[in-house]
Amino acid sequence: MKPRTVNRLSLVLLFGPICIFYWKVIFLWELPNGGDLLAQFIPWRMYAIGCLKNGLLPLWNPYTFCGTPFWANIQTSLLFPWNVLHLILEVPIFFAYCLVIHHLIAAGAMFAYFKSRYHDPISALVAGTIYAWTGFFMLHADDGHWIHIQAYAYIPLCLLAQDRLREGFTWLRLTGLVIPLAMMILAGHTQLPLYVCYLLIFRDLWYFFARKEHLRIKSRQMAATLGGIAISLLICAAVLIPLLELSAHSSTRAGGMSYESATHDSLPPIHIATLLAPFLFGDPNYTAPERKFWETTIGYHEICGYAGVASLVLVFLAFVPVRRKEKDEHGRTQTNTDKERTGESPDAGKSEENDLVLRNERHFALTLLILSIILALGKYTPLYHVLYTILPGFAYFRVPARLLLFYGFAVAILAGLGMRRLMLGPWWSRRHGLSVMLMTGLGLLLLGLTGLAYIIQDDIWSYLHYIEAERSRIGLDLPVEALREINEEIPKSLTEGRLQSLLKGMTLTVVWFWSALLGAVAMHRWGARHSWLALLVWGVILGDMVWFAHRFIPTSPWEQWRQHYYRTIDFLDLPQNDLTGYRILFTDEVILGPTVKGHLECRPNKLMVRGIKTVRGYDPIQLASFAAFVNEMQGRDPGYRQGGMLHITFPSLIRPVAYQLTAVKYLVTTMEAPSMFELVWEDSLSPLRMYKNPDARPEMQLFEGSGGSILVNMQHPTLLDTSVETPRDTTFFWSQCYYPGWHVFVDGVEQPIKSFLNVFMQVPVPAGNHRVVFQFKPLTVYRGIAISVLSAVVLTILCLIDTWRRRRFHGTDG
Repeated sequence: MKPRTVNRLSLVLLFGPICIFYWKVIFLWELPNGGDLLAQFIPWRMYAIGCLKNGLLPLWNPYTFCGTPFWANIQTSLLFPWNVLHLILEVPIFFAYCLVIHHLIAAGAMFAYFKSRYHDPISALVAGTIYAWTGFFMLHADDGHWIHIQAYAYIPLCLLAQDRLREGFTWLRLTGLVIPLAMMILAGHTQLPLYVCYLLIFRDLWYFFARKEHLRIKSRQMAATLGGIAISLLICAAVLIPLLELSAHSSTRAGGMSYESATHDSLPPIHIATLLAPFLFGDPNYTAPERKFWETTIGYHEICGYAGVASLVLVFLAFVPVRRKEKDEHGRTQTNTDKERTGESPDAGKSEENDLVLRNERHFALTLLILSIILALGKYTPLYHVLYTILPGFAYFRVPARLLLFYGFAVAILAGLGMRRLMLGPWWSRRHGLSVMLMTGLGLLLLGLTGLAYIIQDDIWSYLHYIEAERSRIGLDLPVEALREINEEIPKSLTEGRLQSLLKGMTLTVVWFWSALLGAVAMHRWGARHSWLALLVWGVILGDMVWFAHRFIPTSPWEQWRQHYYRTIDFLDLPQNDLTGYRILFTDEVILGPTVKGHLECRPNKLMVRGIKTVRGYDPIQLASFAAFVNEMQGRDPGYRQGGMLHITFPSLIRPVAYQLTAVKYLVTTMEAPSMFELVWEDSLSPLRMYKNPDARPEMQLFEGSGGSILVNMQHPTLLDTSVETPRDTTFFWSQCYYPGWHVFVDGVEQPIKSFLNVFMQVPVPAGNHRVVFQFKPLTVYRGIAISVLSAVVLTILCLIDTWRRRRFHGTDG
């Protein structure tokens, strides 16, 4: 086939399976059901769009955590360029199409990166297929982590731009590095861009010592990479500078996390086996409790790095050298292996340089593969503690298992190189058979272990049953004597399901690995000139990846989705019109317990969509002052690190004054409420009940018994305009969390804001009639916007000058 035809066919085979996989999303407008998508990103985006429609910047969110910064929270991804699609798509449909778009971008970016280096579309097809369907992408998409998959898609473009800069510096090439880095940051999660920046620096250092070039040239290459990183940070200053300020006031990020928090959700060492058999310890596609691993309680989406087992065959083949046949001075056929044996040096020139580049790339990808697994172990390896101590940024993020994203990247590169080697001709030789022997040995080991598992499956069943009983005993804090009784009560179907998952996972691992191995043997036997054999090997790899991915990212029809997740008729209709100036409180068992299944409106951030204020919410970043207040009001240590929803478990343990200070008028719980609350509603199908406090205090109050009144003239998220009438000097109290950027004006004169309990805002008001105005104007946001705009303008001008000079140079004679 002609090269152009091969390129087009490769693109069709690359993008076609993705479009088929999402055909219901593309053509039927079905919507994904990811957890964080529903509980976090959709409510945030609806709120932001509502602010913009009213001519307001979404700087502050008054609906959760008694007020919290919104623009400064980078996870809202307010400035992500793809948000322009909101002009034509509704919010849920936008997120559905954004998923499809970034799945296509991930595949296309890896295809472009690999093809630019090795000019082989079939090998690039293999690399792009593996990278786009890895467990990191599919599982984070399944759990609704859109900010992760959006950043993940642009990683190959960063390395492609770095290669272009290595060929020679121009401002246009530097912009090619800046844009994908900026897209990753604006996508909404700084952890992945941080890892990628360190990857780019590590890659430059690798080639600094591996390549034989002048020191000045290699230094310029490193300077270009560092410059691209710095410019991307300046362009994203509009979100990064407010984020730095918010991080300093965060309950979990201020000053960095402890090592124990930073290594939360490390990859358990035994789970390295799931890189070969992803469902060895349980299938997350089952319903609870079968979907939970019998070995660990960590979420599967955080520790899954599966990049195929069939692809490992090509990874081994990537390290089999090519045997080139050449003629010596007597006309005899001589291979490069013969030259090495006779002491002759191989021909200098381009082939030697390409071999060196290929060898460096293979070794770099292999090193990255090994390091990604080691670092993903987190607390189980001392190396991560070294990085936590030395490298800036590592102390601010948790879940080291996310570093498995580089495992998928490395496997994609090595598998592409393996396919390229496979298409060059025969790969077996006695001298260079180590990779082949290791590959065959792994296949035989997998086959032997699977056969052994079937032979001793009764013993495995007994062991799984014991493990489940022991887990139940520990969870219930029962003595060892109760183990036998619990063991008899554990459903046999649960253990049977786990056993079948283990056997099925091992069997399919053997099937995919040996299918790819037999395909490679067929290409070795009949030659690489039969392109259908190469497509057969690619088909096995695609089948492996799609078999793994098909159980994830469930979707629902549009009307069913809206009726199920965003119902308009529910028990919250009762208090909605009675909550002006007040808040509602949900306790933990309502948000996290079984009652939420029947009342999805209880999800933490769903109340934002309806304009209802709450003490709770869902956000990994909360203000440290408010988290300490919530702890103290429940008798906890103020420094206790709360989760993303600020745990409030028992309403009877909350001090009564806390309900008054936070303006809680309605309480939703399954437990007994304090005496100040009256029962106003209860569910007939569950223990869910709603209580009302008839003596609740509003969020705006006058202290010291002044007997005055407050009239609200205007209120929106960043402004509170009130008229105060008081017969004596008093204090205006507003139960909105204090944060830098809030200003208060009494009769047009700015007054210093005093914090109440280091949490809320108050300002002295003298006797008489006064106008009190609170306004949120964070300087960090406006300064960041100015820096971003200025940096983008300067970079654009430099690119235009660069383009004009190049055109002028090429337009002159000589």
